[in-house]
Amino acid sequence: MKKLTVIAVVLLAVFALTSICQAKEAGAQKSFMEGLKLFRTKEFKQAIPKFDAAIKANKGFVKAYVFRGLSQFMLEDQNKAIADLNIALQLDPQNVTALFARGEAYLLIGDSKNAITDFSGVLLKQPENSLSYLHRAMCYYRLGDDKKTISDASKAISYNPKSAEAFFMRGVSYWIQELYDASVKDFEKAATLKPNEPYYQLFYYVAKARNGEKSNANLKAFRAKNAGKDEEFPNYLIDMMVGKKEPADCLKIANQFEPERLRPIVLQQTQFFVGQYFFIQGNKAKSDEYIKMALNGPEKLFLIQGLLKAQFYEFLGDKKYSDL
Repeated sequence: MKKLTVIAVVLLAVFALTSICQAKEAGAQKSFMEGLKLFRTKEFKQAIPKFDAAIKANKGFVKAYVFRGLSQFMLEDQNKAIADLNIALQLDPQNVTALFARGEAYLLIGDSKNAITDFSGVLLKQPENSLSYLHRAMCYYRLGDDKKTISDASKAISYNPKSAEAFFMRGVSYWIQELYDASVKDFEKAATLKPNEPYYQLFYYVAKARNGEKSNANLKAFRAKNAGKDEEFPNYLIDMMVGKKEPADCLKIANQFEPERLRPIVLQQTQFFVGQYFFIQGNKAKSDEYIKMALNGPEKLFLIQGLLKAQFYEFLGDKKYSDL
């Protein structure tokens, strides 16, 4: 009888412990789903406390670490993003979303070598992942390896021929090498794939002008069709190219650009296009002065900065979040 009593007590304890664990797991899942709902509507700051609660209830909740890291990534706190994604990858080394996201975070803080390692890791698991090729190309671009930049951008295009961003990336690399024929073709393709993207139209026009075709009729038509605020980036640069604004006006806009955290990059981009403007006008000395200013600025990725965060949603795509 005493043995039966002991067994009963043990069973009750196990049952109680199981019930507590199940309740904790249910609470963790509920908090996670609430956070996920906020993440989907891009309310990243509000999502983080929900993921915090999920992790508190379940220290091994991989997806909660992943999505808290993604939220930090979107809020531009890359160090916190990397910390969470490190934990997720320690718990689940095969988690491709965490690996890709960590690569993105490394890329944004300028750690190209670690970013290359992560994107290469994704490609070992998903050899046809065009975005990993594209973003690894950005790393090689930052490191000044034009051959690898073009190779990876070309692979991205081979797996996703509709990637305007990959054509643009390869076009920029050709441009830097002064291979203007090749850059014109890639910028034309990017502008065709995304006809409402002013940045691509601007590059397409300037590359053609560099290559000897200086008519700005198409750029004028684009600007007339896609009217926006004159001081928005890059509208003011297009206005400069079609004779509606002076370079000094553009530089003034860039020096006052809001939000302030983006001002250095916008100023570099503006200096670069002011340099192109002077080249088209035949003033080589001024052209060299402003292009040198831009290329010596603080951000090596200033020409392609806009490709980064916007594409993360493309990586997530239409996957079920439960599968990530």
